[in-house]
Amino acid sequence: KGFNLGVFKNLSNKNQLNIGILYFDSEILPFDIKVRNDRKLQYKNIGLNLSFKRFLIGDVLTSGIYMGLNGEVISPSLKSRINMANESYQSGNITFTCSACGNLLIETDPDKLIFIPSLTLGYETKIRQNLKADFSLGVQYVNYPEIVWSYDNDYELPSYVSSRVDEWVDDLNDYKHSISNVIPTLKVGLTYMF
Repeated sequence: KGFNLGVFKNLSNKNQLNIGILYFDSEILPFDIKVRNDRKLQYKNIGLNLSFKRFLIGDVLTSGIYMGLNGEVISPSLKSRINMANESYQSGNITFTCSACGNLLIETDPDKLIFIPSLTLGYETKIRQNLKADFSLGVQYVNYPEIVWSYDNDYELPSYVSSRVDEWVDDLNDYKHSISNVIPTLKVGLTYMF
């Protein structure tokens, strides 16, 4: 889900509270994420993370195994822009194109916030006096927003185009619903203590 920059407060020898900002943009990757027909896919995520660690073995100042409860509120954005002039549409033996259709944007419903709770088991180890490494594995519950479409023209799309786009989006939403909402989560982190 991205990079997390945060601060923590040791509540006791065994308990720690963390709050942070999550951010990720696939544009920073040295490669493009592509889907069918070489269409570029962009993923962007910004949010807030609140987590609680309870050390089962060890403590917050040294090294140890901990149980973590996490909650994230994020605004995920997964989108693909398609030049509709490059698409063709079939009706019987006739093939149509739409050179004036412009660009289609297929994306997760914009401006939606989602809450992702997770439960993790982790190991935190002291590397240096002020530096710790953190590794955890767990499960999270994710329910991403519906996938919708829009386009950048002032007039309506022809019916043979809009019905095809509706089918694409319905197929994507059906696929999204077929994936389990409970998925694994992995965290690798460094903590610098001032």
